[in-house]
Amino acid sequence: MYAHPEYPVYDSTVTNKLLHTSAHNRDVVWINSSRILCFRNIDAKALDRCAAEPPTAPVFTIGGWGKFDVADRPLWEFQCDGSVAFARCRNAVLFAGAKPQGVPSIDAVDVGNGEKLWKQSMTLQSPPVPWGMAIDGDGRIIVSLADGHVMCFGPAR
Repeated sequence: MYAHPEYPVYDSTVTNKLLHTSAHNRDVVWINSSRILCFRNIDAKALDRCAAEPPTAPVFTIGGWGKFDVADRPLWEFQCDGSVAFARCRNAVLFAGAKPQGVPSIDAVDVGNGEKLWKQSMTLQSPPVPWGMAIDGDGRIIVSLADGHVMCFGPAR
């Protein structure tokens, strides 16, 4: 489904990333691998303007893609420059990457207040791949690496 992680991508729906999760009265948005914003219940129509194709579009085009614009101010914001993967569990949001220090790591941020809970630097043969992280039902963190390995850490608390 995806190309090799080192191949360049020129499609704005990939270079301008927007991932939204909603649970427990909190909407969390990961924007362009650099910021995490937390809101209390974002209006669905505002999200649609940012990421949905207009029903009358003659060709596939998402005019608002990459232009996250909602009227509400976030409850908190967290800078996560260089992150390549993002996942959410009940009490935290996690992101993985190898920048800016160049050492692969996973960081956890409290979903309630935006405070960093922990950071785990990893001695890995390879960095995490874009979009290559998930949380399973038991709270374990699964991370896919560029060299093809899959690592499991957990449980996340």
